[in-house]
Amino acid sequence: LAYESALTTTALRSLDLERHWVGAAGAGVIADALRGEATQLSTLRLSAAHIGDGGAAAISGALKVNGTVTALNLSSNGIGPAGGAAIADMLRANSTLVELNLRWNQLGDGGAVSLAGALGENSRLTSLRLSWNKMSDGGAGALGAALSRTNRTLTALDISRKDVSPAAAAALAKAVEANAALSAGLELYGSRHRDEFVVVSGAASPASSAPAPAAALQ
Repeated sequence: LAYESALTTTALRSLDLERHWVGAAGAGVIADALRGEATQLSTLRLSAAHIGDGGAAAISGALKVNGTVTALNLSSNGIGPAGGAAIADMLRANSTLVELNLRWNQLGDGGAVSLAGALGENSRLTSLRLSWNKMSDGGAGALGAALSRTNRTLTALDISRKDVSPAAAAALAKAVEANAALSAGLELYGSRHRDEFVVVSGAASPASSAPAPAAALQ
């Protein structure tokens, strides 16, 4: 593939293949290059690249040993619970990745639970975007538990567009309040309870409260 040789050069710092048909096979080629000692890539964008669970697993496997990539965008790739589990395993081993975008996938509660478990063992990731991932109370509850008990490095979490109940949203709000590091806010807008919860001062509150400051919405 054309980008395989580019990845092995020390000059390339960012690779954006958004909306290109990379596929699982192409993701495997990229993964092989990321394992090489020559690569200095720090940003990898594979949004809407049709990589699926197989491609997510390949990239995740490479990032267990890669020490240069700090930002990864795998949004809109049809990644399900199996791919989420592979990404979670990567987060347990990786100490370089700072930003992870998994929006518009199909992680569901299973993928969210896997990621929540990994957050307790990862001390580097600061930004995680999980909006539009078919998550409900089970996944939201697992993330809330991780934030309140184990993770103290995440500063921005986007779980908007979820089928989260008011009770689960309230539990997430408590998790944010208990986590001093999570200062960039908890995004819940667009869930089926949009009229009942808004983001105020980094936590979910009843809609009767003052509107959320723009800075808190990611």
